[in-house]
Amino acid sequence: MAIASKKYFLKNINNILNFVLTNQFSDFYRKKYKDQNFKINSYENFQEIPFLEKKEIMKTALSKFTFVHQKKITRYMFSSGTTGKPLITAHDAPSPIIPGRVELFEKIGLKKALFLFPINIQNDRIPALTPQVLGISGDIYNLPLMSHLTKEGSINGISSTPTILEFFIKELGKISNFDFKQIKWVELAGEFCTKQRTEYFKEVFPSAYFDHIWGATETGGHKGYRCKHLYNETANIFHTFNNYHFLEILGEEEGEIVHTDLYPKATTLIRYKTGDMGEIKKIDCACGNNYVIELLGRANYDRLKIQGVILQTEAIENSLDKIREYFKQGFKMHVYESKEERRIMPKLKLQLILNNKNKLNEPYFKEKITKKISENLYLSPQSTLENLVRKNIFLPLEIEFIDEWPREIKKKNIISHLNLKSIKDIPSK
Repeated sequence: MAIASKKYFLKNINNILNFVLTNQFSDFYRKKYKDQNFKINSYENFQEIPFLEKKEIMKTALSKFTFVHQKKITRYMFSSGTTGKPLITAHDAPSPIIPGRVELFEKIGLKKALFLFPINIQNDRIPALTPQVLGISGDIYNLPLMSHLTKEGSINGISSTPTILEFFIKELGKISNFDFKQIKWVELAGEFCTKQRTEYFKEVFPSAYFDHIWGATETGGHKGYRCKHLYNETANIFHTFNNYHFLEILGEEEGEIVHTDLYPKATTLIRYKTGDMGEIKKIDCACGNNYVIELLGRANYDRLKIQGVILQTEAIENSLDKIREYFKQGFKMHVYESKEERRIMPKLKLQLILNNKNKLNEPYFKEKITKKISENLYLSPQSTLENLVRKNIFLPLEIEFIDEWPREIKKKNIISHLNLKSIKDIPSK
């Protein structure tokens, strides 16, 4: 299944192919396609084009995957590096303007917005504001200073990742007489934000309008947005920019999302496997955009970034090594978020299959196993899960002994439950 006007898609995809295959700055696609010239006249024909994968871009020098003159580059963007190495891409075009933002910002009175992102990502987001709003690039490594700036500078908007925002809330709470109702707009991007975490943020900023953005470093910024009619939907449902991107789903209903650019740019992507899992749905939305994409997580759960640390299959396996004789090969680590008082905390549940069920009759067997795993499960070079539990950053590990592995849509070792799948009725025109 795919999103885009077929007529618009067919008109533009051949222009894009011509752009990359005759490009004077990069021969990447000529080499990839072995000088084969594609002429697309149908979607079926388009499917003959090979996929592009992230590892191909990672092993290509930045200059060899840049399709415009260096003088046209306006910014560089960096991925978070959760795959082991940050991906750097060059960009020459701003992200598409989100429909309805001018009216929204005027209605809520947004004047100044603080952008708290890893270096260089914010450079793409500032132009996405309207001319009437001042965008301020913040320093995520000096959040105390940013909190003072927010109060003294009368900043009334924040754009950040959910994880950075949680740390920033703590700093704002230390400012004498800071009024959280001062914030009228919060934009969340860069990572998935669960319903539980969104509700927590809404409690902290009771006067704020919440925007959720879906995007990626490779695509140059946001590629999904939410109109006012999607406002009360779960945070993993987005409209797409149908005239800018062509999106495919590798599956009958849900599967990996494949991205193709419909306009030439510095990092032109053709059939790029994003690693995001999703489902495309056609709805009757009052805004006029009748397509939404529902994100379902990541295609590869061997790594998962949560609460600023990275959960890895290899680290879990290492923590099990000293007690391997008790269990059959394999495991399933389920990742949740739980609301505890006035904060959201991550929780891990590990499923294992016992070699000998009689072990359960031994006193404190489960407690001993849980402690052994927790003190050997490293979520950062210095911190084990046990350390993070003591610091009140993670909830204690839960162990579940099962008879057989459950059937999951994504048969991976690490299974995320950070997205709640739910689409309600969308207001019709």
